[in-house]
Amino acid sequence: MTELSAELLATAREELLFRIRYRDAWLKLNLLAQATIWGLAKGVQITGMSRINPFPEALVLAFPVSFVLAGLYYVEDRLIHYLSKYIASRWPYSWDASPELAEYAKGVTLPLRVAAQVACFLVLPGYLTYLQFGADWSRFAFQAVLALLILSLIVFGYVQRRGTGG
Repeated sequence: MTELSAELLATAREELLFRIRYRDAWLKLNLLAQATIWGLAKGVQITGMSRINPFPEALVLAFPVSFVLAGLYYVEDRLIHYLSKYIASRWPYSWDASPELAEYAKGVTLPLRVAAQVACFLVLPGYLTYLQFGADWSRFAFQAVLALLILSLIVFGYVQRRGTGG
């Protein structure tokens, strides 16, 4: 391997690690956003500030916010997939081409990550939306479409990552 190709692969690996950290931040940001939406809906008391009056209509934002953040998570996950394939095809002794990573991808870790995504991007906003609309599913149609789109992103992400791990 030439010095230039080693440097290019090291740069790709660095980009991959950066993207993994960035991708995982979307999940955390969604949890924070959903907590904020719930806080707005219930009314919150922030230390040193006056109480914010309850704004239950804020719950209608749970699925749209979750959809945007799930989409951004998916975009990062897709880039991670391609970076992993690029590195693995050019650096045969790397982690990206290792049998250990292939075993990881076939184990319980990826399904567990999918379960976390479903909880964060679907269950939590679904519960918040239920708080707003109750059992009146006719008013829930737009959020149901977003929920199906979010589920599609999670499934597509799982299928693609199953081949490359992480």
